[in-house]
Amino acid sequence: MKKKFIYSALFFLLSLTVFSQTQKEIGEIFIKTLLIEKKYAKAYDYFDNSVKEKITLFAFEQAQTSVEEKYGKFIEIIETNNEDNIYYYFSKFEETNSDIKVRFNQENKITGFIFTTHKEFDKKKVIPKY
Repeated sequence: MKKKFIYSALFFLLSLTVFSQTQKEIGEIFIKTLLIEKKYAKAYDYFDNSVKEKITLFAFEQAQTSVEEKYGKFIEIIETNNEDNIYYYFSKFEETNSDIKVRFNQENKITGFIFTTHKEFDKKKVIPKY
């Protein structure tokens, strides 16, 4: 009985560490879901309800298809920076490089998402890629 309790407790603790993701990781998954897998509904689920009230899934899909026309195919995230709870995913596309700016709320839901020109950061504060 004691072993069963210990195994249950270890499984619970392990599941907390495995399934808890940082905002940085959530943003990376969101970008890959959107730009590589092109699973728009799944990417849309990362948004906070306040965003969903402003843009429908259909409008979101339409906007994203124009991104590839403008930037070309998404290749990779070059570096990630964080400033005031806003993550800047400096990304490489076929045609150009651009920041994908993602803002989160306290529940780790996306409250802002735009493509913007690259912003230089103090390299001492850069979040390393793992």
